[in-house]
Amino acid sequence: MPKFAVHLHGTGCWWGTEERSGRKVVRTEPRPRGFYTVQFVEATSEEEAAAQAVAMVQAEVKTMYRDDYPRTIEVEEVLEDPRRYDEFAPGVGFTWYHEEANKTEGH
Repeated sequence: MPKFAVHLHGTGCWWGTEERSGRKVVRTEPRPRGFYTVQFVEATSEEEAAAQAVAMVQAEVKTMYRDDYPRTIEVEEVLEDPRRYDEFAPGVGFTWYHEEANKTEGH
């Protein structure tokens, strides 16, 4: 079965952080965050690969969604990638950004 690398971009996840300020831990209020991720899947077509990858990510981030805030997961690119597939688990993590930062840059 063909192996694919599916590049995704998502928005609408909410969570806060804990940061150290000297000896004190400061918790930030939850903020909307977007992400980029690559998911590696086996599928019979690019369309099936995209659908599998989106479903995997939706399951992983669903607890970070708020009902009153819009959210998206968009497929940016699907590449057949048999060599790198074996080097990684199905998901390789997320790169997060503050949604406001992305909007102020005109993206």
